[in-house]
Amino acid sequence: MSLTPNVAPEAKGKANSTTYSAIADGRISVLDGQTDVNTIRKDTQNTLNKLAVIFDKKTVEEKQELAMIFSQYANEAIHKTSQ
Repeated sequence: MSLTPNVAPEAKGKANSTTYSAIADGRISVLDGQTDVNTIRKDTQNTLNKLAVIFDKKTVEEKQELAMIFSQYANEAIHKTSQ
């Protein structure tokens, strides 16, 4: 049990991305007669949209370590003061 508050930083956020499918160069056979081959994506280089970085992992880890060290020193100070 600790008398110091929880000072650990939180890391949360939201992001979204859309990934598209594509067909590499080759022969396309349309069997149903209803598919327009001009609407099929063929650009395989730009199909994956990487998610943007929500937070910097290293910064969050450093803040968590600092909070843990602060908590340890605060607990020691409280213990020494109470004696």
